[in-house]
Amino acid sequence: MLTTIALVKSAAVPFALAAVFVAIARRSANLWCLLASFLAGILGAHSLNNSILRALPAITPAEQLHVATARDAWLSGFAEAALPEELAKGSWILVLLLAWRRYPYRQGVLIGGLVGLGFALRENLTNALIAAEWRATAVLSHGAWGMILGDLLQRATTGPRWRLRGILWAFVPPVLLHGLADTSFFLVEAYESKTGLQPLGPDTNLALNPVLLLEMLVTLAAYLFSWTWAGRLIGAYHRRQPAGDSGEMMAKCASE
Repeated sequence: MLTTIALVKSAAVPFALAAVFVAIARRSANLWCLLASFLAGILGAHSLNNSILRALPAITPAEQLHVATARDAWLSGFAEAALPEELAKGSWILVLLLAWRRYPYRQGVLIGGLVGLGFALRENLTNALIAAEWRATAVLSHGAWGMILGDLLQRATTGPRWRLRGILWAFVPPVLLHGLADTSFFLVEAYESKTGLQPLGPDTNLALNPVLLLEMLVTLAAYLFSWTWAGRLIGAYHRRQPAGDSGEMMAKCASE
């Protein structure tokens, strides 16, 4: 059962970051477009991801909450998480870019970021049924990967003809970063399942286990690189956004 505390913890960070996105784009943001992007992540992308996962064979039994082997960690990180999730988010980003192709400020970075945050909100609500946690790191990362994907997809679809190679390439960086982060995290889980030791517990000496330390550092590096890339994208967007009438642009977006 989803308690009030779990609901607040699940929704607070995604909604707060979405509000920051709107504030950054205050001079050119179309609230209807941005709201549609957020809802597309909550309803469309998450549902599409679930459909993809149902079509794939399960890597671990349903009753097994954590991976137990390195093979399962790699398969879970890429085949069950990064690839289907980024494909689902990217599909909806493409739909929104196509729907607003005549809009002068297509805002792929914002669209992608809000789709990612919407996806993270729905994922948080699902996970909250197991444990009520803030999960700020996952939310930040989904937003960052969505921004990267949205920017690259916008570049590939700008102009009279969409470039298939560019569209396919746009998925590579977010899938790779997402997969490395999740796989490294799952490898630590596999270590815990195999040895019974907590990676940061008092009985574990990371200095004597360089492989485990490397896995944790890879997770941290993937997150930091993703957040830095996303931060540069949002900074570049903020510098070049027009100072036009947002009300007029909002009406234009709604009419399309």
